[in-house]
Amino acid sequence: MTTTSAIATEGYDIDLYYMDEDGFLDSADNYDADYVATAPSALEADNTLVSGSTVKLTFDVTDQFGQPISLSGTKALNVELVANDSDDLELTAAVTNGKATFTFANYLAVGQTDTLTASVFTGSASAPTYLDIAQEFVNLYNTPAAAAVSVPTSQSTAVTYADFITGTASATNVAPTTDDDTVYTGTVVDANGAGIAGSLVTISAAGFQFRKYADGAGTGAYFKDSITVMADTNGQFSVQYWVHEASSTGKALTVTSGGKTATTTVKSYLPENLGGDNLSFSWTLPANVVKNTTYAVVVKLTDKWGNPVSTIGSGTAGVSVQGTGAVEINSLATAVTRNFAKDGTATVFLRSVKDIAGPGEITATLGAATYTTWDGSAVDSDTLTDLGTNTTNNAATAWDETKWSSELNAPIEVLENASSIAKVNVGSFNGKLVVYANGYKGKKISWKVGGRWGSAVAATDTARFDRPTPRRGVDVVVELYVDGVKQLTKTVRTR
Repeated sequence: MTTTSAIATEGYDIDLYYMDEDGFLDSADNYDADYVATAPSALEADNTLVSGSTVKLTFDVTDQFGQPISLSGTKALNVELVANDSDDLELTAAVTNGKATFTFANYLAVGQTDTLTASVFTGSASAPTYLDIAQEFVNLYNTPAAAAVSVPTSQSTAVTYADFITGTASATNVAPTTDDDTVYTGTVVDANGAGIAGSLVTISAAGFQFRKYADGAGTGAYFKDSITVMADTNGQFSVQYWVHEASSTGKALTVTSGGKTATTTVKSYLPENLGGDNLSFSWTLPANVVKNTTYAVVVKLTDKWGNPVSTIGSGTAGVSVQGTGAVEINSLATAVTRNFAKDGTATVFLRSVKDIAGPGEITATLGAATYTTWDGSAVDSDTLTDLGTNTTNNAATAWDETKWSSELNAPIEVLENASSIAKVNVGSFNGKLVVYANGYKGKKISWKVGGRWGSAVAATDTARFDRPTPRRGVDVVVELYVDGVKQLTKTVRTR
């Protein structure tokens, strides 16, 4: 039930109905519901531990439903922030859109700590009325010089197929899940090896998604390529990260704090259960095929980020390629199977049936082959899954899943000879521009030179059209069209 006109103390009688286990409509007891006006209920700091020469702190004020609130009834809300000794720090800030923000110079000497207390009130700073909301306590530090940053030498993780985001996650800003994240932890220490509480730490790695990790869970906003967090009371910091690029040699993740730097090599692998939702299957075919001539056909398999997928072992092959009609693969009438190499490619050779010109077809079919993966603890292997045609696009991802098909087909017309290959060209000699059209009998050939147009219909498969040039030794841009479709743009020096 929804109402847009509820007022305080207004009540409703609600009858509830449900389907019983026999499928019949039944009713529950009558319920009374009273509308309760929203009111300030909680105060929370974005960080309960802060440091640095200049400190920025933001507090969220929410109602009993967890939503931002800036008024108590009709009275504006404010937040007071006070140090243990109010002579050191005593500030107030208005609450706007549920947030109150403070920026101040750190008054502590190096190595000192203090506790700040935040309270919500209405009225003026000189005559505040404090609300019955739990105060929030923040530890302030002025950290000593860092001697080192201790981090793992290496880590491994699986590629995620979630899109990366920045800012706060929402229904329209969909964040990666914890199914494919990795938690990264390090410690900032002083000259005695003790952790430095409150140290500011920046973790950077190009192509990574980051989020702060604390108390066993991710928290706060999402960042790309770099994130700055604060070490806890033990000098320890933790973040979640996700990657899109697979790299068995590893990418450098750099950590900086207090002028000290450390690096971790992060190796990344394709995940388990890789399938059609996240794959790209393509090939490169010759533009023209002449009989009794051999052509390379390169078939390629990558994931949706462009990571090559290599297939391994002697089981099901990565791809099966077959020619029919006037064409064969590797001079065989039957299918040819190949595994994909480390670069995600497999090469076969297309050729006409001996002395045969005419129509044919080539088909490549992906197999449920074995590939290298990361199982969460070690390098492992898995098989490709869901290799049919995908007809459903997941609107929550930027990738269009309906582009996927595990089978590629293309018609091949085998030509008698190279002179049958359709093409256009232009040159210049003896004071003329000469347009050549090969294989376009009956087609309208158009050319544009210096803004002027000319056209003619090709009467034969080998046609040429001359046009006088006004002067020689000049570079002109010529555009050539066949039936209105541009085929060539070429700069020609008139001769």
